[in-house]
Amino acid sequence: MLVKVKAASLNHRDVLIRAGNYAAQPTPGVIPLSDGAGEVVALGDDVTRFAVGDRVVGAFLPGWTTQPVPTSGEQYSIDVDGWLAEHRVIPEEALAAIPTGVDDETAATLPCAATTAWVALHGVGEGDVVLTQGTGGVSLFVVQLAVARGARVVATTSTAPKADLLATLGAEVINRVTTPDWPSEVWTRFGGAHRVIEVGAGLTRSLSALRPFGEVALVAPSREEVRTSAIFRTRATLRSLAVGNRLELEAVAAEVARLNLRPVIDGVFDFEDAENAHARQTEDDRVGKIVIRVG
Repeated sequence: MLVKVKAASLNHRDVLIRAGNYAAQPTPGVIPLSDGAGEVVALGDDVTRFAVGDRVVGAFLPGWTTQPVPTSGEQYSIDVDGWLAEHRVIPEEALAAIPTGVDDETAATLPCAATTAWVALHGVGEGDVVLTQGTGGVSLFVVQLAVARGARVVATTSTAPKADLLATLGAEVINRVTTPDWPSEVWTRFGGAHRVIEVGAGLTRSLSALRPFGEVALVAPSREEVRTSAIFRTRATLRSLAVGNRLELEAVAAEVARLNLRPVIDGVFDFEDAENAHARQTEDDRVGKIVIRVG
């Protein structure tokens, strides 16, 4: 299908790719960005799921539709052209419908961060204690989605302005600077966490904050070696995850529509100003998603 791109968003992955620090090296000249949304303007002969005029958002991996694991190793902005373009030709299997009530800029933030948060929260329900770290895209979506489920969300951060934002979203905040032994604080105030969303802050501390038989959802690789005794001692489950498939994107999009959830967006840039959007993505005081308005 030919899609007229309306909006795209950035992730930390895009910074790594541009700096040459990503695990895979991009094909020279490949179009960047994995997350985008738009409108169908033309159909191939065998398209059955969509019609011209439908609004769509792309799954994070074009070859990962409904199956448990990807059937293709292709990645946007590595070996497949990404979403920072005015038009894209994309297989219908790689696209999800944007629900009514979800605008293009919101939809463009969902493929990576929101879908990862959705998968990380699998099984979390009312009354569970969920621990998040920082104010990255995944962490903020975790706060919003978990609070909506009735979970008690504990968020760690290092600055007062970010703490204020997290509190506004419904989290109970621990400042890592004033409370360096924050795992003990999680135990003192909340009896430990049922689920920790580990985004690279330190797996040892995440395990220390976990109550027995809890789970750490490992969103980013840990830079430290961890003794298996730390896992065995609490009967913890350690689950690594890498975003999610198209069905999971559809599920979180439906939840965003049902809740009328608005993602935290740090800034919206015009297509011609994409260079400054990339620059903003690297700045320490950024909070929330960076969106590029295309069409």
